[in-house]
Amino acid sequence: GLMSEMKSMHGMTRELNTKESIKNIAQICNLELEEIPHCDTINDVFEKIKVEEIEEIRKYMINKLIRGKIIQKYKIRDKYYHIVVDGTVLATSRKKYNESCLVKNKMDKNGNEYQEYSTYVLEAKLIVGEMVFSIGSEFVENTEKNKSKQDCEIRAFKRLAEKIKREYPKLKILISGDALYANKSIINICKQNNWKYIIRFKKGSIPSLYEEFETVVSKENESNK
Repeated sequence: GLMSEMKSMHGMTRELNTKESIKNIAQICNLELEEIPHCDTINDVFEKIKVEEIEEIRKYMINKLIRGKIIQKYKIRDKYYHIVVDGTVLATSRKKYNESCLVKNKMDKNGNEYQEYSTYVLEAKLIVGEMVFSIGSEFVENTEKNKSKQDCEIRAFKRLAEKIKREYPKLKILISGDALYANKSIINICKQNNWKYIIRFKKGSIPSLYEEFETVVSKENESNK
């Protein structure tokens, strides 16, 4: 569903059960197929498979792409594999459905305040031209009191980085992320792993660094007058 941008099980079943789709999937899986199983059936299978097994399949697929030199031409400066780190909300509810879900204070159209609970996952995505492949996932969990979403996401990044480094220890990586990751601990993790990084930066992210940046810009502007 994520690869095809389809949003419902019925939509996936309808769109994938075409001659062209069946032929392509059969070729990829090296199988003889007459039709694609209903996506509810596929979903039932995924619910029974252990998460660790799915992660091993993903690791096998990514390693196949890397070792087969299929995606080398998409490296940054012909050296680094580009990985974007981003968060995605999987589910929301006004009811607290588990102890580790994130909570956010919101207001409805009538001005009434309420709390929204959500399941949020941090995803590391390998960029291959116009395609994106998941290379690692980590749930963002609120396991400590009085921790902000930003704190929870930064802790999740640390766990995610450990997974990626353990599974791809020699991979030359360039990490990119939004301004949330303009954080000393995040930058230190990248340096310790010998990863390059490109992180959006804005005022307030790292005050001392922003002051240094403004000083440099000011001096450059003076010298150009």
